[in-house]
Amino acid sequence: MEDQDVRRYLNRLGIRNHPGTSTQALKLLHTAHVERVAHENLSIYIEESRSIDPLQAAKDIIRGRGGCCHHLNGAFFELLNALGFPATRHRGGIQPYGRMPSVADASHMALTVLCEDQRWYVDVGMGDALHEPIPLVPGTRAPAKS
Repeated sequence: MEDQDVRRYLNRLGIRNHPGTSTQALKLLHTAHVERVAHENLSIYIEESRSIDPLQAAKDIIRGRGGCCHHLNGAFFELLNALGFPATRHRGGIQPYGRMPSVADASHMALTVLCEDQRWYVDVGMGDALHEPIPLVPGTRAPAKS
């Protein structure tokens, strides 16, 4: 991702300067993305052809579009790497809350990021499902209360 696109992307997120590569910066970026870039899938219903190429998705976001998980997490992956965060893309699945047994269909994309010697689950591609990244540590985590 070119420097000017990084600056424009940060501006779209309401962040004026390079935030650094700390855990605090990762949380700031994730929260800003979820709050300012819409999860949208209208293009599916209006039969609009959109590329899921991460760099094209980033350009679309810079121009004011949102997207589905492939657009949002793909573009965020490019931004994070350009800022110095080692990010990795992963195939994922969506399991509706409470559904048993666990069924994941592998139709989702999510990220992991290594930051300050800690691995984080990062997902800006599910609307308001995750407001900030989740540390990947042993144990359980209760769902956020509405």
